[in-house]
Amino acid sequence: MGRARHDPLPSVTAGGLPSASLVVPGSTPVVGLFTATLSSMTFAVSTGTWTATVHTSTGAMATLTVAIRYDNIGALTAGSLRIGRVDIAGVLTLAKTELNYDTTKSAWTGSSGVIGGTSVATVSLTVADVTGAVSAGSIDVGAESLFGALPLGSLTSTYGSSQWQMESTSPEAGGGTVSATFPVTATGITGETISQDGSPINLYTQLPANSAALDYAVTAGLPVYSGALTVALPGAGDSATPATFAVNHDQSAKVRVALTSDSALFGGVTLTSLAAPVKGATKKTGTSVCGPASMDLGPQVGTGSSQIATLKGGLSFVYPKTGGVLYQLEGSLAVPAHNSAKAALGVAVLGLLEGQPTASVKLALGTAKGTGICPLKALPTPTTLTLAKGIRVKGTLTGAEGDAVFFLKGPASFSYPLATLLPASATVRVLDDVGRCVHVVHDRKLRAAHDFDRLSRRPAATPSGIPPARIRRLPHSP
Repeated sequence: MGRARHDPLPSVTAGGLPSASLVVPGSTPVVGLFTATLSSMTFAVSTGTWTATVHTSTGAMATLTVAIRYDNIGALTAGSLRIGRVDIAGVLTLAKTELNYDTTKSAWTGSSGVIGGTSVATVSLTVADVTGAVSAGSIDVGAESLFGALPLGSLTSTYGSSQWQMESTSPEAGGGTVSATFPVTATGITGETISQDGSPINLYTQLPANSAALDYAVTAGLPVYSGALTVALPGAGDSATPATFAVNHDQSAKVRVALTSDSALFGGVTLTSLAAPVKGATKKTGTSVCGPASMDLGPQVGTGSSQIATLKGGLSFVYPKTGGVLYQLEGSLAVPAHNSAKAALGVAVLGLLEGQPTASVKLALGTAKGTGICPLKALPTPTTLTLAKGIRVKGTLTGAEGDAVFFLKGPASFSYPLATLLPASATVRVLDDVGRCVHVVHDRKLRAAHDFDRLSRRPAATPSGIPPARIRRLPHSP
């Protein structure tokens, strides 16, 4: 079976005996599906049938057993094929394909399983003449996931005019489809590009993807697809975040978000970079994205588009069974608008729920830095942070950020040398949240440290480092 005059099986002379010489090409395309190499042949005189074992070279080796009968003038009268496994241009891998030749219809028909899928493929190949040359054909598959990542309602490959035309339908109304044309040459299938139409296809049934253009190539004899597409991150104001797609023969697809320019998310968050793989759903979790990221946070400041804070670390989210997606953001928080030279404040974690206008923020003051390593780490223990010469703070703050808000507060401590900040005759008035204050008589030998407790709304008992005799409480005053 194959193209006209390139059938790998020898002709049969009158009387049912094989010809004296067998002309068998080293390899020949079998109806453009794969390249076959003959390994052995036997001929049964009683039935006039050739049985051949053929190995295919389209990735994993497969065995094809052929039983074909010719009459005494070389016309094909009966035949059957049993294919253990065969790859169709890296798009489909058929298993246990069984085809039988129908002399009344001059066609090969049968069915096949699809590796990695649950559908059964229907295979039909129309024979043009008695030589067995195939002039047309089709392979129809039901609901299928292309490369294990792009769900399709159905996939049909139609053969004619020496090429295979692939078309899909969507599993849902208004969803996207893919299409491609694969020319067939003397060496088998060649390929161009699998293209997506203008509607989204949900990667792994959850993350919307669009504009996919996957180029076909053969590397080390194996089909490879790679190209670009865009994804719509949950809740994002920008629905076309750049991503890449790559798949090697018989391997899982590798989809990766590859953002390198500003892209609006929501809740006061603007992504400036994101390099994160997309992983398909499991029995326990939904589709997930996690990887290094950087972003701008909070309201815009000044007359430009700069936002009040930045975060450099990582981003992670997992699709839940129900409800909105919760983003987890972790990294080094900085406020360059306050002090560009000493902008870093410590490590922060943010929780940003899809559809909400603000994100919760928790900051561990200190010198630790975010890593962006997945899974993202929990908030570290705060350390001492030096804001300026001699001025130090330590603690954990909580707050919120959004398009119009950014604040952090909480129990923390700070210390500074009074002698470096005030003249010898100066006094210090420290106010708590309700206006109570401590009056400190200063001299150049003293260093004052003040502890604030916003939760209890009262100042600490005696500021450390200041002799009690030098402190007196003043009446309530602003």
